[in-house]
Amino acid sequence: MDPTVQKAQDAQQQQPYSAVPVQEGMGAPLVANAVTPYPSYVVQEPGAVVGDVMPPPLEGSQQEFNYTFCGRCCSCDTGCLMAWFCACFPVAQMLEKLKLAGMPLCMDYRSFLITWVVLLVVGVVLGILVGGGNFDFASLLLMVVLVQIRGSVRLRYGIPGNCCCDCLASFFCTPCTVTQLIGQMWSNPNDNPGCVCDQTPASIV
Repeated sequence: MDPTVQKAQDAQQQQPYSAVPVQEGMGAPLVANAVTPYPSYVVQEPGAVVGDVMPPPLEGSQQEFNYTFCGRCCSCDTGCLMAWFCACFPVAQMLEKLKLAGMPLCMDYRSFLITWVVLLVVGVVLGILVGGGNFDFASLLLMVVLVQIRGSVRLRYGIPGNCCCDCLASFFCTPCTVTQLIGQMWSNPNDNPGCVCDQTPASIV
């Protein structure tokens, strides 16, 4: 046998073969020894911040909230005003923000607001039928969702705490909880989410 042919055959036998699809999807043709890029992964440490929509913690505030519990509840900025008089919108934006960050809860922006409005109407109707009774189901929903949001934010930033503290904060001072979360989930809480009532602020860092 020709030495050149023998050398080529030996090299071919030593080279490992692998069949991989050239194109994605079922039924794609297989090509031997095709070079395909492998996805790269980032090793995430527990409590570290990932996702472009979630800002890093302020310098010197690792493992604690950026602001104290009452640190922003009387700041009189737009977020503060929304927390006191129309908290449903910043809470809905927080839900959407967690969804974009890969930590979705049981609701997003749209489903929360729809449920909140339905419960508000039901409470008003029941109050009329009963004769002045107080059926504030909408506020109850808001506080329950705030407990979940606060717990998720603590988990994301590695902030110590427990569900009991989240419940006490959300039920006994809802505006304080909302403003504290705004200061944690937006890098510029004086301007964002502001008085915007749609889901646009959810994608702002």
